[in-house]
Order: sequence, then C-alpha cells, then structure tokens
Amino acid sequence: MWYHQGRGLLAVETKRAMKRSRQSATGRCKFTSASTRLPLDEQSCGMIPLSSHRRFTGVVQLFVRWTGMVFLIACGWLLMDSLWLRYPFIRSGSRCTIDAKRDRMVRSPMFTTASSKAARLLVCGNSHALCAFVPEQFDRLSLGKVYSQNLGLPGEKEFLTLLESAIESGNVPTHVFLMIPWSTDQFSPNIWHWVKSDSAWADRLFPFRSLPRDFLSFCLSARSHGGIKGFYRYQQTTADKMIAERGYHFIARASRFPDHRLPDDFTTVIDDERIIGERLVECKGPAFERLKQLSEIHDFRVYFIPHCVREKNLGEPPPTNPKTVEALRPFTRFRSLGPDYKRYPNRLFADELHVNPEGAAVFTEYLWGLTHQEFEPQT
Repeated sequence: MWYHQGRGLLAVETKRAMKRSRQSATGRCKFTSASTRLPLDEQSCGMIPLSSHRRFTGVVQLFVRWTGMVFLIACGWLLMDSLWLRYPFIRSGSRCTIDAKRDRMVRSPMFTTASSKAARLLVCGNSHALCAFVPEQFDRLSLGKVYSQNLGLPGEKEFLTLLESAIESGNVPTHVFLMIPWSTDQFSPNIWHWVKSDSAWADRLFPFRSLPRDFLSFCLSARSHGGIKGFYRYQQTTADKMIAERGYHFIARASRFPDHRLPDDFTTVIDDERIIGERLVECKGPAFERLKQLSEIHDFRVYFIPHCVREKNLGEPPPTNPKTVEALRPFTRFRSLGPDYKRYPNRLFADELHVNPEGAAVFTEYLWGLTHQEFEPQT
C-alpha cells in the first residue's frame, strides 16, 4: 500500500517540476508575447524557429537535387558530343557524305588547280546529282574549258545552304547547274510555330541525337565489312574518295544485283510509262530571291538540267518544259536546258532511283552535249 502511495506522490512532484520549468523558460524569453509563444522545443532565445529552418532546408535540398540533375545532363551531353565528334564515321553513309561536303569540301579551295580561263561549274541537287555527274569526265570532254565540282547531297532538297557556304569560302562559280528546284516555302512565325524547322533546331542543340541509331546500324553493317575497325576505315576511305573525285559518289549500299545492274524485267508498283513527269519551277519565295541576289552579286548563271529516271518508271518527256521556260523568261541569268528528265534502261541503274557508274558516264557525256554551248566565249 505504501508503495502505491509513494508512486502517486512521485507523479505529483514530477508534474509540479515540469510546470515550474515551463514558467521559468517563458520568463527568460521576455521578447515572446503570450499571443505568439513558441512550442517548448523552439523557445530557445535567439534561435530560428524549427518551421522556418525546415523550409530553408527543403529549399536547399531541392536546389542541390536540381543542380545535380543539371550537372548529370550536361556531362551526358558533353560525352555524347565528344563521341559524335571523335568518331565521325560511325554515322550513316548519307550523313558521312553530307558532313564531308559541308565541313571539308566547300570550306577548302575548290578551284585552285583550274585554269584561269576555265569556267567554274557547280552542280547542285540531291542524290540523283551525287551519283550521276562525274566532274573529271565532264572536264575532259570540255578540253579544259570547264572545271567542275559535284555538290549533290543525298536525301536533301535544300541545296542553297551548301552553295552559299562554298561562295562564302571563296569558291565562286561562273555556272551553276540545278537538278531540283529551290524551295518555295514562305515561313511566317506565329504563336504556335516559332521556327521553320523543328528538326533543324534539334540538330543544332543535339547534333548527336541520331548516334544510338547510327551506332546500332553501324554494328550491323560492320559484320559484312571485316568488323567494326574495318567498316570504320571503309567509311573513312569512301568519304576521302568522294572528296578526291570532286563530289561524285556511287551509292553502292542500295545495290542488290550482280554488277550493280538492275535486271531488264525489274519494275516497281509505281512504274507507269503512261505518266509524264514534270518539274515545277516557281520564281518566288525567299530561296529564289537569295539565289537571284547571289547570281547578281557574284556574276554567275543558273541552269536547270535533266535528272535520270528508268524507262519503265515514266514516259518520254517533251524536249523542253514550256512552263519552266516561261517562268524563267523575265530573269536573264536563269535558263532551262533540255527536258525535265532523261530516260535510261534498267542496266544503267544500280537500284530503282540511282544510276551505276556506267550510267553516270553515259549521262555525263549526254550532259556535255546538251550544255557545251553555254561554255563558249560570249560574242
């Protein structure tokens, strides 16, 4: 019984001691009013309240977390960009061709070995121009009257940027041949569409964005080219050869038949000899105005020339396109020579779109016969 009474007295004394402690603590903190009293664990004079301390700690932790995330992203960006620049020939074949022309060919002197009296010719277009025009053969046929370069780009429709880069580097032509028309797009920024090409901006911000896909394709293709090292050297050698041949490049990767020749009976579902193809040329838009201004400033002439198609693909075109001739009539520096396209048999094609080396030689000889008068001295 005395034990339980003792426990009761002890509990009462403990409560009284705690009450006196709270009163003394409140008395020490004279600056704390009764209406703004802090909890016991925050009533240390001169200390930051726990609630404010916790908020400050949370902000610091959030800042550290986001800073670390940004740092990791920046490191990843630098790593990918370093790999992209360090190993340029891991990229796809078309990408290697484009980069070699943009970064090496047009930024170097292109007409240093040309005679001072020779005409300086640049041939622009897409992959049709890349694999069909042979500069060295064309120059031999001209007997030294012309020194030419092939600026064809695979899968590209915007040839004007490459032409401008060549001119800015001092490679000013006297003649420019076009296989494709300029773009007539007229971009007007609005609230929903700030830039003309999202893809172009993505390439600027993340030039390596295709690296994972390119590397996978590279590894798959390397199996038939002596492994990764062998295929890398093959890509590098191909690009160097294209530069040495002044931009001409035979697109062999799409060829699937012996000797790079299509069979005579080869057709596709879109082949129709009853259809007459037509090249649409409109003398309007920013691209045309830029090209016209360049031709006036640097005193060169622009000519539309045919491209190559298979005989089974399209019907025979008229000798000239009257719509194109009429559209170019007001502009004395622009002309159209020959038909919109030239038809050839299957045996001169390596695939359904691109000629083989034999087809390129035949077309280059035809092109010299079509255009040779434009390189004669003006009377």
